[in-house]
Amino acid sequence: MFSVVRKAWFPTLLIFLSIFLLYQENAIIHFFTLPPEEEQTFARSFHSIIWLMNALCMIRLVNVLLWDGVVAGVSGTKAPRLIKQLSSVVIFFITVVGIVGVVLEKDVTALWATSGAVGLVIGFAVQGIILDTVSGLAIHFENTFSVGDWVLLHTRAGKFFGQVKEVNWRATRILTLDNTLVLVPNRTVTSIILTNLSMTPVQVYELKFVFDFSVPVDRALRVLTSGVLNAIGPEGILETPRPEVLLGGINDLGVEYCMRYAIQPAKIPPPTAQHLVLVHVLRHIDKSGLTLAYPKRDVFTTQMPWRQKNWESRNKVELLGKCDLFSQLPPEALEFIASQMQLIQYRVLDHVFRQGDSGDSMFILAEGLLDVFVTREEPSHRVRIAQISPGGVFGEMSVLTGEERTATVTAAHNSLVGEIGKECIKDLLNQHHEFASTISRFIAERMFQTQQTLSTPREEREKIMASTSHSMLGKMKQFLGFDE
Repeated sequence: MFSVVRKAWFPTLLIFLSIFLLYQENAIIHFFTLPPEEEQTFARSFHSIIWLMNALCMIRLVNVLLWDGVVAGVSGTKAPRLIKQLSSVVIFFITVVGIVGVVLEKDVTALWATSGAVGLVIGFAVQGIILDTVSGLAIHFENTFSVGDWVLLHTRAGKFFGQVKEVNWRATRILTLDNTLVLVPNRTVTSIILTNLSMTPVQVYELKFVFDFSVPVDRALRVLTSGVLNAIGPEGILETPRPEVLLGGINDLGVEYCMRYAIQPAKIPPPTAQHLVLVHVLRHIDKSGLTLAYPKRDVFTTQMPWRQKNWESRNKVELLGKCDLFSQLPPEALEFIASQMQLIQYRVLDHVFRQGDSGDSMFILAEGLLDVFVTREEPSHRVRIAQISPGGVFGEMSVLTGEERTATVTAAHNSLVGEIGKECIKDLLNQHHEFASTISRFIAERMFQTQQTLSTPREEREKIMASTSHSMLGKMKQFLGFDE
């Protein structure tokens, strides 16, 4: 406010001074004692000087009060030089017309006609610049978007997505996801459909998946819902509103499933969120043995292959091999585990086991999603420390060392779990001695991840891992009674 007053007081003073001089016009003419024939010429010159002085003062006041004051305060940026120059030309032109018509008492019709023709030529020459400037004014006054907002432009060539990096009076600079800075003229921004994703706190997006008709609906819903729930997190999709998967329809390929999830575009860009969801969902689909539908043009002269693998069929051996813990076992060992493993279905919030329970079996998640909770000192204080996704093995400590369950495992969604008993593991270790080292190291890594000790230097971590693995192998031998 002080800077505006400091810049505006002098031109304001000059305007009041000019008014005072006009009021004292007769006294000034009398002071110079001019001949009567020269008094009219002096008066016209005096009035012309007053008009020009007032024009300069008005240009200064318009720039200070309007463009640098009101407009800059509302828009948050300085007014462009072009619009200041245009306003100055308009004020100066009105002043010249006033001098010719009022002071000199001449006909200004021709001057108006000439100025109109010149203005038309200039307008055609700079119409693009004028359109950009006027559009920039509209963007600033309407607060369409601001720096940092994620916007989606619907152009004729397709959708254009990026983050606003700069908004000036002529153009808007947008940074795309491939780190390209694109300059979009403001007249283009105001003439197309624009979606400001950052203005909406929460937005819902959809992904569609198609499975073959042979895939049971309940199983497809279980796998897809578990996958999208697995993507929930501070840097991912929102827990509320809860993601959901609905039947979207039927087409030539199979049954279409519509997945809906919500994000905060201000925190995570929609393409990044979609990538995160696809990573989790496709991993769940792969671990469960399903395959998305595709055009089928195969001609088989022998038995049809198994397109959709199932844990409850002969594909159990192949799906077991996808688990990290069992991936190094030979086929006969996998067949032995598959023959001994029992499949159990759990519904949402069902407990697989509770913290403190004794156990003589370990588990593998076939399909679905499980939450792992640990109860602290207060019985009511329960903390979720992890989630188990398909292919994950858990509960191995109790069956291998006889210790009590160290956590509570609950179904976050409808899940299919395979249970492997103690006798099966004991026979497996007697038949395949190298598996004992594999599983002991697996347990040691799991313990380190839980205790967050992976931040230690690599060499030191390897030594600790080897020591812990060796100690775990000794406990297994003592509890299960197998020999290498």
